Amino acid sequence: MRDKEAIERFMQISFLSWTIVVLAHTTGKEFETVIEEMGIGEILNEVKLLYLVETVIVIKRIVESSTLKEELGERMADFFWS
Repeated sequence: MRDKEAIERFMQISFLSWTIVVLAHTTGKEFETVIEEMGIGEILNEVKLLYLVETVIVIKRIVESSTLKEELGERMADFFWS
């Protein structure tokens, strides 16, 4: 990999592969099954949905465990990297 384009392609393929691995793990399916049953668009949409659900669950835990508004604000700021 000597040029920018080759490096970008490598990174895209790596991230796509990791996305498929994560989806296979969360659905309990084999890697090959996910590839055969779903297109790239479906895979990405499914991973986005899983991430959104996980995010909502984490936010719910933060809200439930915070006793003061200031504490809630600090914990949410940490969560959103702001």
